[in-house]
Amino acid sequence: MHLVNRNTMRNEFAGFSLIEVMLALFIVGSVLTSIFLLQQRITDSVTSYATSWQSIILMKKRMKQSVFDRAKEGLYGPASKKSKETIGTPPITITYELIKPPKGSALEKFPSIMIESIRAQWDEWYGKREEKMVSFLYRPEQKKS
Repeated sequence: MHLVNRNTMRNEFAGFSLIEVMLALFIVGSVLTSIFLLQQRITDSVTSYATSWQSIILMKKRMKQSVFDRAKEGLYGPASKKSKETIGTPPITITYELIKPPKGSALEKFPSIMIESIRAQWDEWYGKREEKMVSFLYRPEQKKS
């Protein structure tokens, strides 16, 4: 009779235990979850920066448009002006404002200086965002005849 050592047979043909398989799956799952979360954060950041960049381009475009608007109105156009428009996807609200310097400002000493500002506002997944551009405009005073 041939006696076979049961321990030797079992080790030669045995697979992984259930605990080993579960531990391996847990490790692989943890690594993949971390990678997917990182990918999502990167995608959100890229989208946020793209929207911010788009708003800056729209503000610059509106700033250039205001130059042409002033050329149509002539040198002595309205003393103040305000406009608001919504553009793009996601919706970006562009607010244009041309005002005299506020009372108490150092710029108040120069009556020919105007403040031209453009503000862009839009919603992100974490809240509202805003960018602002400001320029100073020289408008000579109208000569009295």
